[in-house]
Amino acid sequence: MDTFSAIVLISIIVVFGTFVLLGSMTSRRHVADITDKKRNRALGAQAAIEDADLPQMVEAANEYRRRHGAREVTLEEVRSKVGAEQIAILDEADREVREKKGKRPRPDRERRGF
Repeated sequence: MDTFSAIVLISIIVVFGTFVLLGSMTSRRHVADITDKKRNRALGAQAAIEDADLPQMVEAANEYRRRHGAREVTLEEVRSKVGAEQIAILDEADREVREKKGKRPRPDRERRGF
């Protein structure tokens, strides 16, 4: 590396460092606020609680069903039913947005994000 390249590289690093330092000194926001780490941790904790609670809720529902002579349900059945309901809600929201914008629905659209 020649001298000119070294000077340019060091100058870029110094300018970038200066911007980062000034930003950290003047900004009232924390990095966790910008990256939503608190929200992600809260969602992770909520998912862990739901993973522990769902089997208990299904077992309680099955006990109630046994007492009343109804068929028991499995955890997979509950999850698939809830998933189908969520997809229906999202499809309805998509339809309302399309109606508001005046666009036609796209056929066989692949759904992502679960």
